[in-house]
Amino acid sequence: MINRLIFGTVIASCIVGSVQGAQQVQGVPPIEVAKIKADVTAAANEYMAKFSREDAKGIAENVYSHPAFTIREGSVEVTGQAELADRYAKSIKRLKADGWVRSAFLDPKVCVLTADVALMSTKYARYDKDNKVILEGAETDVFAKTPQGWKLVALFGHGAEGGINCKE
Repeated sequence: MINRLIFGTVIASCIVGSVQGAQQVQGVPPIEVAKIKADVTAAANEYMAKFSREDAKGIAENVYSHPAFTIREGSVEVTGQAELADRYAKSIKRLKADGWVRSAFLDPKVCVLTADVALMSTKYARYDKDNKVILEGAETDVFAKTPQGWKLVALFGHGAEGGINCKE
């Protein structure tokens, strides 16, 4: 398992990479970049599917790496598996009270920083039973390649104008 120091370095390098823009992925052949993008997109879609199935425990156990990082109110917190599952369960409960039934990513963009680190920036929508959008948001997700595959390391919620721009 990758330790906290490595994850801290990953997050710091991702933030620097997102500011500078990824013009080229040094040492990663273009065909591998395409595979990484597909794999990260699949991991992100797994996250969204579990969220829409209200599977907070599955998100915490299977989608995130551990430790995971939560960015809240300008602070970075190390989040354990049980705390992460509890946060997702509470979030889903609040959404359901507002009529939510599912969520979907809208035009996600994956930026490959290294062979083992990628970012995904996307808008998302929350829908009610009539397929009406009841909430829109945006996030940038940090993914790392682990022995178990691509895992979500940290999720940064932000305004729709935020996020990353990949220049490849």
